Order: sequence, then C-alpha cells, then structure tokens
Amino acid sequence: MSRPSQSGQGAAPTPSVRRSGDDVLVRLDFTDEVAYYAWIERLRSASPILRLAERLDEGARLRIESVHGAQRDELVAEVRQVFRSGADLWGTLIEVCEDEAGEESPDGPQESAEPSAEPDGKQGGEGEVEGDPDPDDDDETTRRGETYGASAFFELQKLNPNQKMMLATRANRQQRQLLLRDTSQAIQMALLSNPRLESKELLEIARNPQTTGGVLQRLANDQRWGSNYEVQLALVRNPQTPSPIAIRLLELMRTSDLRFLAKSQALRENVRKAALRVYLKRAP
Repeated sequence: MSRPSQSGQGAAPTPSVRRSGDDVLVRLDFTDEVAYYAWIERLRSASPILRLAERLDEGARLRIESVHGAQRDELVAEVRQVFRSGADLWGTLIEVCEDEAGEESPDGPQESAEPSAEPDGKQGGEGEVEGDPDPDDDDETTRRGETYGASAFFELQKLNPNQKMMLATRANRQQRQLLLRDTSQAIQMALLSNPRLESKELLEIARNPQTTGGVLQRLANDQRWGSNYEVQLALVRNPQTPSPIAIRLLELMRTSDLRFLAKSQALRENVRKAALRVYLKRAP
C-alpha cells in the first residue's frame, strides 16, 4: 500500500492506494463528519483530482472507499486524466461511473438502491430533508433518501431549531439518524414523539452519555418503551439518568446484570451501592 502526502483537495484527507490483482482501491479515512459529507457531495457532483504516489492508467477503473467511523461510502470511478503534480506525485482526475453512482450509502449498511423517478420524469439524485416521499413509508424514504445522505446532511444544517423540532416528530429513518446526533433536549424530546422511532434508536438515545436527564426521565416513564429491558439497563448505566430513576430500575434488573453492576467502577457510586444492596437481598 502506498501513501502519498496530502491530497490538496481541501476537506479530503490523504488517500491510500492498494492493488489486488487488476483491482485498484483508493481509500480515504476521515476524522471529521462535516468533511466526510462534503467530500461525498463533491465526489458525486464533480470530477475531483486526487494526488497519488503512483501513476494509474487513463481509463482505468478504481474503487473509491470513503470512511468515517462506522459510516462508509464506496463507488466506482474512472481515471480521466493523469499528470505530474510535484516531484513524486501524480494528479489523477477521476469521474464517478454513472452505473455505480448511488449504489452505496454513506450512512450505514450497504444496500443497493435504485433512484426513483420524480414526477417530472427526472431521476431522483438529491436527497431531500423535507421528505417528499410518503411520510408513512419509512422503507421508501430509506431507499430514496439514504443513498444521498450528503445532501440530506447539508439540508438539515439549513434548518433553524424550531424547524428541526417539527421535522423530528415525522422524520424518516435517514433524517432520524442525523437528528439523533443533535444534543438539543428539545429536538430529542421531539424525536421521542415520532411514532416511527425504532427500538435501536431508543437504545442509542438511552446509551448516549450526552443525552440530558430530562430526556432520559421521559424515556423511563413512557410505558411504550419503559418496559423494554435493554432500554432499562441502558438507563441504569447512563450517568445522566437521574439517580432516583436509575435506582428504581435496579429492582427490574436480572440477577446476573445486578452482579455486574454492583462491581462496575463506571457506575455512579450511589447507584453501584444500590445495585449491591438489591443483589445481596436476592442472594440465597
């Protein structure tokens, strides 16, 4: 694997090049989420230039893999032009192949997605935060929207807090994934009012140490979710959960989990001691 110096593409980090037989893989690892989405947007809408340490043949196909944490986008591009860029690097103009663009989603598991036809006959290529698809069809909005997560990300940034709150109550899956990263208590409260919120999203809220105590309290007291054992356990472990709620939930814990909680140094001392008391009370 060869690693060149900085690519000079602004937000894009240093790419790495790896060959496997006739296949060429170019990988870019991002540490900044905004830079990641900006690169995905640019890659799909323009013909960027990469500065690579080795010369690729014009017309060659390569797989561009962009990674930010658990997020991953992969598509096929073609080398359009190669030229010298400094003493040791090659400027490589690439263009995304039309038959590959949109196959991979930057927001999670990789699923094939066919662009949907818009009412005017054009192919849908820009994700819309406002959600033109049927708001009751979460699968449809996922198929149409998640492919274009970069556009949705930037559209969401244009909304003011009140608009985000209104969107949170009816957001589709992709929009919810973006809104879940917002630490605003008002927006998280609005998300809890969304009837399509899934159990894995509730767990994400319950486990997040940046979730406010007010949100966690509502989560614990809501009978729709409060009886979910995984949510209960996550609330006990979360340092932001109000202590009276965390201690009350200890009575609902399995004995095996109580034993672990009673020994956990990551737990608040008062909650840990309460876990030990409940565990000893159950011990034969």
